[in-house]
Amino acid sequence: MTSMSRNAVRWKAVACLVAGAALGGCNSLDGPTNGNGGPDLLGDVVVLNSVGKTFTQYDVDGTITPVGPARALPPNFDGDAMDVLDRLFVSTISSFGGSRVVFADLTTGETSIASFPGTVEANPSRPTIIIDIRGNVGTLVAGRGTNAIYIVFPGGAEAQAIATDVGTFVQRVLPAGNFLFALDANLDDDGGTFEPLGNSKILVIDLLTGSLDSEIDIPGAKGAVDALFTGETEVLVLAGGTFGADFSPNGDGLVALVNVAVEIVAKSFDLGGNGISIRPGADSQVYITRTTDFVDIDVLSWNSSVRNFVRGPDNPIEPKDSDGSKLACWAVSALFDGRLLCVTFDVVQSGRLVLLDEDGQYIAEAASGFGSTDLAFP
Repeated sequence: MTSMSRNAVRWKAVACLVAGAALGGCNSLDGPTNGNGGPDLLGDVVVLNSVGKTFTQYDVDGTITPVGPARALPPNFDGDAMDVLDRLFVSTISSFGGSRVVFADLTTGETSIASFPGTVEANPSRPTIIIDIRGNVGTLVAGRGTNAIYIVFPGGAEAQAIATDVGTFVQRVLPAGNFLFALDANLDDDGGTFEPLGNSKILVIDLLTGSLDSEIDIPGAKGAVDALFTGETEVLVLAGGTFGADFSPNGDGLVALVNVAVEIVAKSFDLGGNGISIRPGADSQVYITRTTDFVDIDVLSWNSSVRNFVRGPDNPIEPKDSDGSKLACWAVSALFDGRLLCVTFDVVQSGRLVLLDEDGQYIAEAASGFGSTDLAFP
């Protein structure tokens, strides 16, 4: 990247209401109606239930109240991550389910499904909702199986490749200015081992040409899980770490703060465990879940202003259940006032959405669905 390009890097989230049964186009912020003249209200938070193949919505105050019914996703759904923007919900189906992108209307549950070109399974990554220069709302996904990056729009149209021959196992694509920043976990999927081939990295891709501009190596980062912008030029990366032969965590997860404008790793922290999830909070902090055994899971919080942990690996938040016992939160976010929202992963019974205070003490809960893996604010 040239110095002029580096200085031009900007990230701006643009809110645009997605309306209509086809889930296409931008509309006003007045919102849809329920057919009786009243608004079809969105919940405060959306929860993805991967095993149950549903998403659910809730209003949160002192209690947690379901908003509308659980919305069904396709029978072959196996995604564990989503993105939402106003009424639009997006998730993906892996190569085991046929490699698809699923769009849904949060208020009606209506879905549209996009496939990928060719016969090779794309194995799409976590989606990132974007708005193109014409005002169309779509999503960016990486094809972890095709080493390509795609743009996909609701309505059933096939995904369009905008970059090819990039990375080895890209987990997330973040747009900023004229560049795409692709988080490459650098895993051996072609050989079927899914072992790290080296450090995870961020690939800098020219959006206009689709060509690889440069790579930012992240020393010590193995098995990148996800990344998000925490400032105009800074990306916070969660590297999940590696696993033993019995899939036991090796405890080598890492969090790295990468300045993509000057292409350096500004800070890096060992997790003292394996990373599971990284989610932004409405309180402007970032919440990371980590584990040493997939039974005990605690929570770290990151403050973007000070560029450091508030509750770090040596002083984690330890969520508590209603009886005071440990609560294993698969993913965590926070409301504007700092209260935490935690989803639990359970396949024997329904998972839960649990409201906690900022120190992890129990306040309230509601059933979510089987195998809850992600939560987000519309």
